[in-house]
Amino acid sequence: MSMSSPATPRLSKCSSRSRNVFCYSARAAFSSSTKRRRAVGETSLPEGSLKFYLEKSPEFIGTKNGVRFKNVSKGVFDITVKKDEHGRDVTTYKQTVDMAMAFDYDLLTTHYNINLEVSDIFAQEDEFKDK
Repeated sequence: MSMSSPATPRLSKCSSRSRNVFCYSARAAFSSSTKRRRAVGETSLPEGSLKFYLEKSPEFIGTKNGVRFKNVSKGVFDITVKKDEHGRDVTTYKQTVDMAMAFDYDLLTTHYNINLEVSDIFAQEDEFKDK
């Protein structure tokens, strides 16, 4: 799962057989927290403190290296459209590989009453194109 919200960049749904897992780019978490706090004139938590806080939350499962995240810029997926050898448009997502902080998605929805399920508009368009 990826989101195109400026408040939540670089999200991914990690695969897990036993439970829904929500992965968040660690680098994006620290960067966006600092940017938001500066924008409203507050001092930001040191990166180590934020990491400690997130890792001690009951929803935190652990970290996972090498998770691929679709890049989001100003609330929109960062994409490139190129022509293939037949002249058709081919859309590719710009992606970043980063360490992910993994959280139990079901606990997040229960504890914070949130739903992060979104659909990928480009995938939907591909499903309905005339073949």
